[in-house]
Amino acid sequence: MGNGPSVPSEEERLRLIASVDDQCAKAAECICAADALVLFTGAGFSADSGLAVYADVASVPEYFRRGLTYPDLCQPCHLENDPALFWGFWGGCFNDYRRTAPHVGYAIIRKWRDRLFGDTTSLSVTLKAAQEEANLAILARLGLPCRATSEPYPVEGCSGAFHVFTSNVDAHSFDYFEPEEVRECHGNTELYQCAKQCTNRVWRAPPKMAFNVNLETMLAEPGCLPLFDITVPANDLVANATVGATKGRQRQAVLSKLPTQEGDVSLELFPEDEFPQCGGCGGAARPAILMFGDDGWTENDEQERRYNMWCSALLDAAGKKKPRCPECSKVSDPTGPNTQQSSPQFPEAESEQQSSQQMFFLNPLNVVDTAEEGAIATELLDEGIPSAAEKDMLQRIHTADDAARPMRVVLLEIGAGGTITTVRGECESLSGKLVNHGAECTVIRINPDLPLPDIGYEGVNFVSIMSRGLDALHKIDAKMNCTEC
Repeated sequence: MGNGPSVPSEEERLRLIASVDDQCAKAAECICAADALVLFTGAGFSADSGLAVYADVASVPEYFRRGLTYPDLCQPCHLENDPALFWGFWGGCFNDYRRTAPHVGYAIIRKWRDRLFGDTTSLSVTLKAAQEEANLAILARLGLPCRATSEPYPVEGCSGAFHVFTSNVDAHSFDYFEPEEVRECHGNTELYQCAKQCTNRVWRAPPKMAFNVNLETMLAEPGCLPLFDITVPANDLVANATVGATKGRQRQAVLSKLPTQEGDVSLELFPEDEFPQCGGCGGAARPAILMFGDDGWTENDEQERRYNMWCSALLDAAGKKKPRCPECSKVSDPTGPNTQQSSPQFPEAESEQQSSQQMFFLNPLNVVDTAEEGAIATELLDEGIPSAAEKDMLQRIHTADDAARPMRVVLLEIGAGGTITTVRGECESLSGKLVNHGAECTVIRINPDLPLPDIGYEGVNFVSIMSRGLDALHKIDAKMNCTEC
C-alpha cells in the first residue's frame, strides 16, 4: 500500500458506499466508548461550510485567462513581484473565511467534546496535570517565574481528552473549540508575520477588517477596509465554491474562542492606503501560512509545542494503563504496516443496560443542514453542558472497568484528501504510536473518495466511511441519539 493514499477499487467503492450506515453506527459506538477523541480535519471539512477546496479555489475566469492554478498562486514570491496579485488571492481567501460561517458539524463535535471528553473526566484531569507539570519544569529550567511567550494570543489552560489537528487555514476551529485544543499545521489567515522574518513574532489581524479585492480582476487595491464594507457574493453560477465566491451562510460568532491579543494590534500595521506592514522593520508583512516553495514561514511555535506536549502526555497515560496480563499487553511495532482492515470493536466492558444509557443521554436532535443551522448550532452548544446526573452516569460508564482495560482513543479524520497528505500521515502515525504504547485505538476516516487506510498499522481498528464529512456526522450523531444502537 505504501505511504500514498489508498485508492479503492471499483468493487471496494461499491462495498464502501453500501456500508456507510453500518460504518457510521460503528463509529458512534467507538466514540461513545472512548476515553479520548482527536479530531483531524482537511479541506473537505471546510468544503461543507461552502468554502473552496484545493481543486476549485482558483477556478475563476481571470485566473483561467492568465493560466494560473492554485499552486501557481500559493507562492510567497508574488508578494514582492506582484503584490496586487498576491493580496488579491490571499485577501480574497481572508474575506471568504471571515464572512462564511463554519457548518453545523463543528457544533455536533463540540457537543460530543463537552459530554464525553470534558474537563471533568479522569483522563482530562490526568492529561491537564501532566502538561502543567511539564510547563513548570520548563519554567524552572529557564529560571522564569511565569511562561514568557511571544505568541499572538494568550492561552491559559491545557487541553484534556480532546484535541484538534487541522491543515485548514480558515481559523474556523476557533469559533467552537478552545485555543489550547487547536493545532493548525499550516497556519491560518488570521495570523501575520514579517515577510523577511526580521522577527519571529506573529500577530493577529484586526477583528473587523477586510481586504479591498476586485473580484473581476482578482487584484487587490492597497489598504484595508472595515469587514462589512466588502461583499462576498454567493457562488450561484457554478457547482463549486471558488475564492471570492463561497456557498455558505453568514458567519456570526467570528473567532469567539480565540483570546484577545496581549497588547492591541494597531491598525497601523493594516493601513487604509497600503498593504499590511511589519511593525518591526516597516517592510512587507504576509499571512503566517505555509505556502508552496516557502522557506520563510514563521510558525506559531507555541501552538506546535502545546500539541506535542499533549501527545506526549496522552502516550504516557496510555503506557501507564497497559493491561498487566502479558498476553493482553502485546502491542505492535508502529513501523510495520498492516494492509488488513481491522474490525472497529472495543472490548465489551459495559453491560447492555450501561451501553443503552450511554447512548440515551445524548438527547435526540433533528439536525438539518439548512439556513437555520446557526440557531441549531447554538442549540447544540447549549445542550453541550451535561447535567450533574449525566456527569455521574458518564463517570460510572467510563470508570467501571477502568483498571482492567487499556485506554481507548478515537482518531476522527474528516475530509483529508490525497493531494497534500499531512493530516492523513499524522493521523495514522499517532495511531501507531498509541497502539505501541498499549492503547486501544480506532481511526474513523470519513472521505468521499479515499476512506481506506494508507498504512494501516497492526492493531489499529479502522472504520472507513465513504461520505462527505457533514453527512456522516449527522448519521453518527443520530446513532448516538438512539436508545437501541
